[in-house]
Amino acid sequence: MNGTGKSTLSTAISLFSQGKPMDDLKPFGSDDEVIPTISIDGDIQGVRVFNEDFVNNMVFKESTVIDNAFDVFIRTSDYEQKRQNLDNRLLRLKVDIDEKPLIIQLKNDIAAFAGKLELNAAGKNLKNNTNYKAIIKKNNVYNIPDGLKKYSPIISDDQICINW
Repeated sequence: MNGTGKSTLSTAISLFSQGKPMDDLKPFGSDDEVIPTISIDGDIQGVRVFNEDFVNNMVFKESTVIDNAFDVFIRTSDYEQKRQNLDNRLLRLKVDIDEKPLIIQLKNDIAAFAGKLELNAAGKNLKNNTNYKAIIKKNNVYNIPDGLKKYSPIISDDQICINW
């Protein structure tokens, strides 16, 4: 909820970690005798606080955004390392997939199958040629391969069968 002191608290912790005074954090309208203090058990190595002034003054210049915002906000050594790790994993995956005989055969079969199909003049639907008719012909759909014969009662039954 706005106005609950989240930013003030984080700024106080940041000032404390730097050993700076907290005079600017006095509540509006308070007397001069009230001086904010903070005590924290343990050693704070560093604090990062969102700097709204930086964003307003440096990032958003009139109606344009800073030219190299990606480099300023995102491209860090951690980002580059994670990106390189991801690139390496994707490369290994691609090499692994490209070397599998079944995947190679599947790609070849799909390419051969797709090569027999043509699009109509509008380029939106399959052209109604002999290859297309052979695919959708009911006799071909119900011509069950040997490996699937044991499933023929399910495949052939109009009451059970999914309309492929």
